Amino acid sequence: MYAKLDDSSWFNEQGDGPVVKPANLNVGTCIYCGETKSQLTREHILPRGLGGNVAPAGQTQAWVLQRATCESCRLITSQIEEECLRPMLDYARARLGFKRKDRRPGKMEMLVDLPDGSTGRRNVDADKVLGPIVIPSYYEAGALTNRPFPDSHAPCDYHMIVVASARGEILEQSPRVGVSLRADSKIFARMLAKIALGTAVARFGIQGFEPMIRNFILRDQNEGGHWVGGFAGTQRPQFPLSQLHRIRIMTRTLPAGTFIIVEVHLFAQYGAPTNYVIVGTPLNKHLV
Repeated sequence: MYAKLDDSSWFNEQGDGPVVKPANLNVGTCIYCGETKSQLTREHILPRGLGGNVAPAGQTQAWVLQRATCESCRLITSQIEEECLRPMLDYARARLGFKRKDRRPGKMEMLVDLPDGSTGRRNVDADKVLGPIVIPSYYEAGALTNRPFPDSHAPCDYHMIVVASARGEILEQSPRVGVSLRADSKIFARMLAKIALGTAVARFGIQGFEPMIRNFILRDQNEGGHWVGGFAGTQRPQFPLSQLHRIRIMTRTLPAGTFIIVEVHLFAQYGAPTNYVIVGTPLNKHLV
């Protein structure tokens, strides 16, 4: 048997204080595997490709953990980010200026309707391309109600959102334009978990909680439906927010236990769906 949540009232619009405590940014342990003896490098909590190298509004520095990942885990998490940022978000990132200067393309491919009814391809200046994103919206995380681990990845809905319209000559050449995107809810859930784990470390310290999502991030993508959730299939309203991304952290005691939960609301400014990650359980009674 497992518990049942009647609504989403546990997820209110108030976080539990500041997201980052500066004293916790110098970690000294790989946050993904616990390694302490090998060479450790820094880890951006929010990927650089989403603006994680810039200080959030109201902050004086970017959220970066020092000495926080070993090389083997860095290779895995870097691959996770790359498989999300390029196929799902690349065009929007180009229009928002999030692509690194040394990797910023001069042209990007767009799809256009041709007079004969077929579809053609045109290379367009990167600052003029259509900028859509595909964001998964997940259903309730299984850990909240103590449901057993799923045998396969949980279903989700997808939201297509345009953050920047196409402009320039391409609109004169064709009545309809588009781009090719590929969405992968499994890899996107692992990126959300990666962001959430770094957030919890920055708030509570590496010794302040028991992480439960390390195996999901590094190995078993089918655990996503247990740890990563959202409000797909509910009547919870979704409104554009003032900030581009919203990351909040909260500790909640629910029928299934007491959890540290991180909201990772990417592209909140454009009305993208809210998702969250069950990161772990607090070890310090003062966190409850």
